[in-house]
Order: sequence, then structure tokens, then C-alpha cells
Amino acid sequence: MRFSASSCQAESLIEIQSDQRWLIYLRLRDLGIPCWCKAYQPLRIQLDSPTAILQFQQVLRSVTASKQDLAGWLEDCWQLPN
Repeated sequence: MRFSASSCQAESLIEIQSDQRWLIYLRLRDLGIPCWCKAYQPLRIQLDSPTAILQFQQVLRSVTASKQDLAGWLEDCWQLPN
């Protein structure tokens, strides 16, 4: 998986394997984050707010992390401070 920033202001060009690219595209679209994905082309995502950046980070994490890592992260979230 490769990531490269484009020269466009507030827009990132993300190059992701085709199966993961479409999963990320669909999830970001559901979240209302502007993104474009044409056949055989890189996924383009407009990240213009801190919220959009955080949401993109979590979507990317959910797609690329192992189930074991995600389960551990979720378990840590459920731990309440004493």
C-alpha cells in the first residue's frame, strides 16, 4: 500500500489496493467525506477538516489492521480508569 500527497490544496491522493480502495471509498462516502474513485484510478479524498482527517485515519485503520489488533484496541477502549 502506498500513500502520496498530491499538489492540490487540502486534497490527498491515496493509492490503495483495489479491494481495500473500494471499501475505504464506500465508508468515507457514508461518512460524508468527499472522495472520488474511478476504475483503475487512485482513490482521491478531500480532507479539509480535523474531523475528516480523524475519520479517514480510523477508516484506514479498520481496513488495514488485523482482527487481533482491532480486538485489542476495542478492549482497551472498554477499560475504565479506576
